[in-house]
Amino acid sequence: MADRNDSLSMEQISAILTDETADSPDEVFRRCSALEQLAASGPNAIVTLPAIMRSLVVAVTVDCFLWLRVAAAEAVWKVGWRHDLALPILAWALKDEYCGVSRKATQVLYEMGSVAHDAVPDLINLAERHLDHGPFHFETFGESDDPLLPVVASALGSCGRGMQHIAAANRILIRILDCDDEVTCAAAQQAIKQLRYKST
Repeated sequence: MADRNDSLSMEQISAILTDETADSPDEVFRRCSALEQLAASGPNAIVTLPAIMRSLVVAVTVDCFLWLRVAAAEAVWKVGWRHDLALPILAWALKDEYCGVSRKATQVLYEMGSVAHDAVPDLINLAERHLDHGPFHFETFGESDDPLLPVVASALGSCGRGMQHIAAANRILIRILDCDDEVTCAAAQQAIKQLRYKST
């Protein structure tokens, strides 16, 4: 995402997150950039939380609306620690196979760790779709620098909690181990180790 807001104050960045409809890709990504900066500030940006929360529901009339929702979910988590607001949006974004937002959502879930354990079934579904049908559109057409599956494997290791989730996550990670890609296999192996540690 572009860093066009780098020289702005926190108040100016917050002002970008208006109640007005985001009606163009440029406007969506301008707001995403603002949200990323607020997320990077963490709890120091707590005064901007109402503006961040507006971005969870503001009207968007273009196809890239999920990018705004995921950026807002990440910010609401990192600024306000509101995983209850972030998780449903991130889980919803995992269904994306075209624009690459599922990869970003998976990365945020990885960072959230065990607090995001309710998303484990959605991560498993994402991995199963990938294993059963091959790379998604955004991977095939070079819209992502890195493959998705290692990120999903890492998120499963990070988010897994509770015996039911751990068992299901282990089953899909064992399937991922059959992949030819070394990076993917290494991520799956590490995730299995994490889950083993959590189950003891």
